[in-house]
Amino acid sequence: MCGIVGFIGKEQAAPILLEGLSRLEYRGYDSAGLAVYDREKGLQVVKAKGRLQVLYDLTDGGALVPGVMGVGHTRWATHGAPNDVNSHPQVSQSGRIAVVHNGIIENYAKLKEFLESKGMVFASETDTEVVAQLLEYYYDGDLLDAVSKVLHRIEGAYALGIVCADEPDRLVAVRKDSPLILGYGANFHMLASDVTAVIQHTREVCYLEDGEVAVLTAHGAQVYNSLLQPVEKEISHVDWEISAAEKGGYEHFMFKEIMEQPKALRDTIFPRLRDGEVVLDEVSLTREELERLDRLYVIACGSSYHVGVAAKYTLERLLRIPVEVTLASRIKNVMRDTVQVVTAFVGHEEDEDTVSALKSIYEANGYEFKELNLASSEEIDANTVAGLIVGPTKDFTAEEIERLQKWLDNDGKLDRNLMVFADFQAECKNLYEFLNVEYGLEVTDNLVMETSLTRTYRYSGFYPYADTADTDFTKDLSGSANVLTPLTRQIVTHKENNSENSLYNVPIITFPESAKLMKIKDATDENASSEDDKSFAADAYPINGMAASVKWTYVDNEQVKTNVILSGSTQMILAASQANVKNENVLMSALGAMTGVVDDINVSTKSLERDTITFSDSTTLIVGLGVFTVGIPVIILIICLVVFLKRRHL
Repeated sequence: MCGIVGFIGKEQAAPILLEGLSRLEYRGYDSAGLAVYDREKGLQVVKAKGRLQVLYDLTDGGALVPGVMGVGHTRWATHGAPNDVNSHPQVSQSGRIAVVHNGIIENYAKLKEFLESKGMVFASETDTEVVAQLLEYYYDGDLLDAVSKVLHRIEGAYALGIVCADEPDRLVAVRKDSPLILGYGANFHMLASDVTAVIQHTREVCYLEDGEVAVLTAHGAQVYNSLLQPVEKEISHVDWEISAAEKGGYEHFMFKEIMEQPKALRDTIFPRLRDGEVVLDEVSLTREELERLDRLYVIACGSSYHVGVAAKYTLERLLRIPVEVTLASRIKNVMRDTVQVVTAFVGHEEDEDTVSALKSIYEANGYEFKELNLASSEEIDANTVAGLIVGPTKDFTAEEIERLQKWLDNDGKLDRNLMVFADFQAECKNLYEFLNVEYGLEVTDNLVMETSLTRTYRYSGFYPYADTADTDFTKDLSGSANVLTPLTRQIVTHKENNSENSLYNVPIITFPESAKLMKIKDATDENASSEDDKSFAADAYPINGMAASVKWTYVDNEQVKTNVILSGSTQMILAASQANVKNENVLMSALGAMTGVVDDINVSTKSLERDTITFSDSTTLIVGLGVFTVGIPVIILIICLVVFLKRRHL
């Protein structure tokens, strides 16, 4: 946890930033820093290890750092030791861009490797410097555009404050999974991790949502969604006093909060007691919905967790349903116990063994597997979280394509998922044309042939091991070369990531330069005496064996997506049964990413049964002989000796 604050206006920024950081110091004590822009001195960065007072003294309370725009940071170290170099703000190689960050960039190591290959030199050990360097890599005169490109590459949780010396009239804020607020004032605007940092200067604030980007100037603030479309934000008035954010005479904020627990409890409960009844206006659940609950989760940390553990028994006694208490760090999503349905669209002469194998994989992982012929009048199960097309050898009719498209579009609301596995020889013109036109995914007439026999199964070039790309669809699998994809058709992506068509494509399975492409007709030519007699297609790298297309829109200000995944190999399903391959992991990861399902987190309950100690016969004999033939006689002898010595002394 770290604290960030930013200011842009007409007053000197540094004193305001330091004052704001003083109210955020509870978020980090390791170091603190400032980046302030001045038209004469340029971008000035001052940072130091230790408590905020060190930075305060170093800058003479901010007087030595002139400028009317800047950002500040107080750090609790995660990546890199707490020292001056690793302190924030982190600056790009040219010194033109400075970034403060609260959160963790999960894929920073790969991004750092990429940037170093482009000649970038890193000064710190932090994950945050990757953001600053990546911004410089993409910067082409438009900071907001560079920010947008960076956000498509970084993964993790972050609240960012960004300043650029080339654009001194605006300050950029970004939020994902870490808190960030904006403060609105007369001829100034602020950003901060907490309201406490701005309340001294303004009580008008708004709260950024995940994925939102804000551009602050002295005279206004504009918030955008992840597609850089303007968003109207509701401005809230803060009506509590600044004293509530101060230590109130206590040495530490934590001690103050502990001692304020009785008051906090009263302030929480009493306003909800009206005329002898409990009134919960904020709870939208109906009585019927509450009565249908079959489990309750208490998610907490620290002393709140201990309260949850204590409350568990009272809640179970009163509610008569199981109550689970788990640490917030161990759970991301609490899933419903309802079984999710995947539906295979069949009736196109699919290989039954392949469909059955895929069914076994998904059923073993908790999904309900159904089959449906799109040509029939039967409705698609409303609980279907993903549709499957598994190696059809007979093409879809125009009517089936229309029905499939209608289902995926969902009346413009999207929120559908589809996985398609292409047979290595079948030509399904209607289906493949639909995937290409609507989603930019092309099934080519090329087969992947691996020329490096060490990357093949049983030395067959048409049974290659593939790599997994670094995407949301391959969580924790990136770089793995243990995916076996026999008889793989090349998949080409055509539509670039942009906001005009609200669609972007990403590779999932790729092949190295040792892989070549061969026309299917040549690969299956029985007249060729050897593979050397067959001709390779033109090289086209990277070669993809599986790719995804993501189409998005907004419904009620919430981003919704339709995901379509296209695999060039049906045989990878059958190959999942082979030892030491990660095919099943890829299939489950891709489906889980589409549907938003994460692995269940089980908090094991302590057994109430008493453990017993049992001995084998030999152990019993040894213990018996030791106790009765040696132990007891020795004890009796010692007692007799003590008694004899005492009586002799008397």
